[in-house]
Amino acid sequence: MPEAHHDGPNPLIPPAQAGPPVAPYPPPPGRTAPPGTAGAVVRLLPLATATGLPGRHRPEPGPLHPPAAPEPGGFSPFVSYAEGFEPITGQDRHGKTFEPTASQQWEAGVKYQSADRRHQGTLSAFHITKQNEPTRDPNGSPYNKTQAGEVLAKGLELEANSYLTDNRSLAASLTLLDMAFSKDDSGELLGKTPVWVPERQASLWANYDVFEGALAGATLGAGVRHAGKTHMDSLNTDQVPAYTLVDLALGYDLGYLNANLGRRPGATVRQQPVR
Repeated sequence: MPEAHHDGPNPLIPPAQAGPPVAPYPPPPGRTAPPGTAGAVVRLLPLATATGLPGRHRPEPGPLHPPAAPEPGGFSPFVSYAEGFEPITGQDRHGKTFEPTASQQWEAGVKYQSADRRHQGTLSAFHITKQNEPTRDPNGSPYNKTQAGEVLAKGLELEANSYLTDNRSLAASLTLLDMAFSKDDSGELLGKTPVWVPERQASLWANYDVFEGALAGATLGAGVRHAGKTHMDSLNTDQVPAYTLVDLALGYDLGYLNANLGRRPGATVRQQPVR
């Protein structure tokens, strides 16, 4: 896995911005959850970054769950702390194998859920540090690395989901991120932002589910994604401008092809209106 300060494309840009957001859960009145869900949702941390910090695309190990809003609805504040590590490959110029990176995350915010469970949202602030980040060895060649780096990431994240009707839903997200090297023995990267890390990201997605007629089982979706400017090199001398993309999606639940198949646990992923 490439380190944060390497030049070139990075595969860890948040996948949450690469397609339709996940539909809100639990389902609103008038819907039933698909078999086997039992209402348990793995808690995902709010940040995916090019440095391998805990991210939205990477669930933390263990049975962590999001804070539930009080019934029948309202606001619920929360605070969480998490630690993690990530093995990395490679050696320094003395032949010493690199140690795993270590990270610590604080997160605090508030979660909202309407009384009818059709509207949900979360506003949170996060502060993440990561140690043992490989950086260029100031006493070696340009290709030598030493584990003398530390990355600090902090920011805000807003997520909202809403069912306008039983078959129309909206999902939106906004992330504001400030990330920089807070320690670097070479002195070159101190205060610099890792490559391919946008300072802001936003998305809006709309879904329309068809439950009746010839198109029953189909899902139509459309959305827009925005990413702020990113740096192309470790010294932040060149940038990729901000950009906005429009997406379209078409899905079909194969459980609708056979009535008996749709009744089997795990055969369908759709949330259908109660009859």
